[in-house]
Amino acid sequence: MKRRYLILAALLFLVVLYFGKMVNLYTDWLWFSALNFSPVFLKVLGTKLLLSIIFGLFFAVPLAINFIIAWRIGNPASHIIEFFFQHIRPIISPNADANTLAMIEKIFTNLFKIVLIFIIFLGLVIGVGFSYIWKPYLVFLNSTAFNLVDPIFSKDIGFYVFKLPFIGILYNSTMVLLILALIEAASVHFLKGNIKITARKLNLVPSVRNQMLVLFALFLLLISGGYNLELYNLLYSRHGVVFGATYTDVNVLL
Repeated sequence: MKRRYLILAALLFLVVLYFGKMVNLYTDWLWFSALNFSPVFLKVLGTKLLLSIIFGLFFAVPLAINFIIAWRIGNPASHIIEFFFQHIRPIISPNADANTLAMIEKIFTNLFKIVLIFIIFLGLVIGVGFSYIWKPYLVFLNSTAFNLVDPIFSKDIGFYVFKLPFIGILYNSTMVLLILALIEAASVHFLKGNIKITARKLNLVPSVRNQMLVLFALFLLLISGGYNLELYNLLYSRHGVVFGATYTDVNVLL
């Protein structure tokens, strides 16, 4: 019965949250239909839904896998429950009744499932936020060549006009994903006691060190790729008197 009420409450929350957007969406549909541009409306809407699903999975799946790995390696997860009973419960018990304490204990006992569901939900919510890039995505997907290359990298101008903006979005998205994965893994391992900070050094369990090193290596690899990607933006340089790559950009920064 409680589960049914929770589901109904969640659905009601979503309806209230997105009611204004649904009204705007319906209004746009009526306007596009009146102009006989309903295929355009459906194309944009379908692209937004597709991008929301793709980027939702792009964030939710790696973060969920990263959390599962962090939860299973190193010290047992029971260390978190012990941390609760030793440090948190003594603080809240004087001001909490028995039902509240029981509920908190149940949360910590089922912490793995709760956090995993929250991570997946968070990833999907982040994915919905990427629906706004529908225009760069469609421009990238339908790019054409100008048959004119730039004088520095010898790339077709169409690459800079149609493809580079969306590639930049993919790069920034991957960077955000790796940062979240590093924070997620470090937080889990710290709570499990796999990471201990002393006055002189940082102590990590060997298996935990391997996971953190892999994530950090991917992060550094992505940064190095970002430097190569940033070179193309020199053509948009505003360092000189004129717009574009100047003598300094070409001979010093490259």
